[in-house]
Amino acid sequence: MYKEVMEDFREFKQAGLKGDVVLYSALIDALCKNGLLKSAVMLLDEMTKEAIRPNIITYKLQLHY
Repeated sequence: MYKEVMEDFREFKQAGLKGDVVLYSALIDALCKNGLLKSAVMLLDEMTKEAIRPNIITYKLQLHY
């Protein structure tokens, strides 16, 4: 299911829409829960490059796994 969610996210971005910290944190959580820690870190990097500041919850999600 996470693959479909990530594909929807890519389409969302291609449409010119921009995510927020809540959306990115939810996606990072889903990636971590599915054992895709490297992808979660890459998404965190993408998030910061788009000038979206991670919050304490974003970091806590990653530390949990």
